[in-house]
Amino acid sequence: MRIHRSVFALLAAVLVLAVFAWAQPPRAGLYETTSNMTWQVSTFPNGMAPLQGPNTQPFEWTVESTSVYKGADCGNVKP
Repeated sequence: MRIHRSVFALLAAVLVLAVFAWAQPPRAGLYETTSNMTWQVSTFPNGMAPLQGPNTQPFEWTVESTSVYKGADCGNVKP
């Protein structure tokens, strides 16, 4: 019976630690992310794009994203 209580206590402690670790907010300033999204009508010739339905039109959706790590010690790294 004592083993079951120990296992239950251990699982409860792991669950509590997992909840606290998951609830931490992301640290501000560590990453700088920039995204640029564009929409435009596709340049497919007539009959080349696989369309379904009476009022469909092909389009292109492009997302360009860059992410740069901005950690606190980036300038202090020595070769």
